[in-house]
Amino acid sequence: MGEQLLYFLLSALRGPEQSAKDFEKVWPIFDSRQSRDFRKIVQGIISELESQGALPRSNSRVSSLATCCGPSLDGRRQWSRRRRM
Repeated sequence: MGEQLLYFLLSALRGPEQSAKDFEKVWPIFDSRQSRDFRKIVQGIISELESQGALPRSNSRVSSLATCCGPSLDGRRQWSRRRRM
């Protein structure tokens, strides 16, 4: 769900042509490698937008993108790397 939301927001912000270029090889996401590559691309786009002044700088985004959790692509539950107590 989080990846879909990021894709939607960045596509709306950057437009369909740029989004097609940005996410050409990673959207739609079919496996964990594409998911990892998608997050790397998103981090790059966010860094670019921050350097342009279009977004405020934030240190929390890296950890938030790295620890995504939720339903996985094959329907099993996927949890973050941190143990939940």
